[in-house]
Amino acid sequence: MKFRNVCRQSFCFFVCSTPPGRQRRQNKGGNVVEYRLRLLGKIGADRLSFLEGHHEPVKLTIDDAKTIKRIYQLKLKDLRAARAEKEAA
Repeated sequence: MKFRNVCRQSFCFFVCSTPPGRQRRQNKGGNVVEYRLRLLGKIGADRLSFLEGHHEPVKLTIDDAKTIKRIYQLKLKDLRAARAEKEAA
């Protein structure tokens, strides 16, 4: 499987988890081994090996970043509307 287009903006859509709170706050190693094992179970070996592989840096202009931000603001708005519609039903 190729996931090249999935991680174009240096944000991987299939990784919707964050490191443990303490690790995130203090920039310490935390329980990296346990985190990696759970991530492996959550997203699979193919995607984990892709995340751990080498990636070329993405050079974005300010306009590109603003466009990406606007796209995801609109997607979030659609998701919130769908949730509100589902709760109303």
